[in-house]
Amino acid sequence: MLKRVGWVLLTVILFCFEAKEIHPIFVKMPKDYIHLDRVRVANFTVSNTSAEYKAVEVNVKGRSHDKNRKEWLSENDDFIVIPAQFVLGPQQERVVSLKWVGDMDFKTEKAYRVVTEEVLFKKDKNNADNDKSAKVKIKLRFVNSFYVKPKNINPKIIAKSFKVKGEKHALTLENIGSEHQIVKHFKLDILHKNKKIKTIDVNNEAIKGSQNLLPGDALNVAIASDGLSKIKKYEVRLHSLND
Repeated sequence: MLKRVGWVLLTVILFCFEAKEIHPIFVKMPKDYIHLDRVRVANFTVSNTSAEYKAVEVNVKGRSHDKNRKEWLSENDDFIVIPAQFVLGPQQERVVSLKWVGDMDFKTEKAYRVVTEEVLFKKDKNNADNDKSAKVKIKLRFVNSFYVKPKNINPKIIAKSFKVKGEKHALTLENIGSEHQIVKHFKLDILHKNKKIKTIDVNNEAIKGSQNLLPGDALNVAIASDGLSKIKKYEVRLHSLND
């Protein structure tokens, strides 16, 4: 079943991941990918910096974006997590392994979220004598990006369209490549009759922060017309990315 994750919630989750001094559970992931032509296992460490015992659960969710750039997480059987559930003692850490058991024959990078949760088991008051009646309550959640990469993949960002929309122009960038690309800012060449007439610098603020374009993803950006509406016919070309 698909589950929608709001960006506001995700931002809070990622902040929790970075704030070691505030939260007792700390996740350290040295690499956020597996190259299938080299290795099929990735390890990361979960630490308990508190003086209390902590129960932890780890899951791997498939990741995709809809046309509005909302993120969706999905269930999958591509990984075996070892261990998927464990208890950390005070000041203790545990190495967790992600073992790839999914399809080996694919040409485009696959994106995932590694979800590490601190959980609390509470007895059902109405069925206290039953050991299986414990309910799981999530106290804290950490979300990390993770990718599985086949051979010979690369991102390819193109300027797909450029249309007048009021006093601004609506630009669409698309990743037609086979690997994700973080877009921080970019420059755009405006051409008229195959001749460059202007280069527009689109900054991080204009694209509302850094954007992760997975293969097949598109990003819509509104750009000030800046006199371009006077030109009846023109084309656009990506000049540079993140330079």
